[in-house]
Formats: sequence, C-alpha cells, structure tokens
Amino acid sequence: PINKEYILRNHGIPLISSLLSSADEETVLSAITTLMFLITDNSRNDIITENIIKQLEEFGNSTNSRIKNLAQIFLTDHCGKKITES
Repeated sequence: PINKEYILRNHGIPLISSLLSSADEETVLSAITTLMFLITDNSRNDIITENIIKQLEEFGNSTNSRIKNLAQIFLTDHCGKKITES
C-alpha cells in the first residue's frame, strides 16, 4: 500500500502508461501489471482512460500471446470489455 500511494501521489500513472508503447516485451508486461496493481477507487478514473483502453485493445492484434492475454485480463477485470480481434 505504501508503494502504491507513493506512485499515485507523485504522478506516476502517466510515466507508467507511457511505457505501454515500448518495443520491449517485458517493459510492456510490467507496465500493464503495474497499472492493474495501482487501480483503486480513487485512481480508477486516472488509469482507465480512453487512451489506455485503446492501447490495450490494440494489443488484441498482437502476435505476442503474453501481451495479448494480459491486456485481455486487464480489460475484462477492470473495464468489463473483451478484445475483439481484427
């Protein structure tokens, strides 16, 4: 809880969400996982934004099953959405 509050209080969400566009698989996976960890009643609207949802939905077309599956878990658990493949 202390780490979560520290990140939220110090405007870490934009920094972490910017890592969703990284070319490194592990960085993207860590960014998605961290954003999921940071979701609280107070931070939900700061994390679940149109931009982040759009990026996660785009991962539905990824050939990387780890990124695709984690994005699906995020969208299902926190947005009530499913990725539709193009």
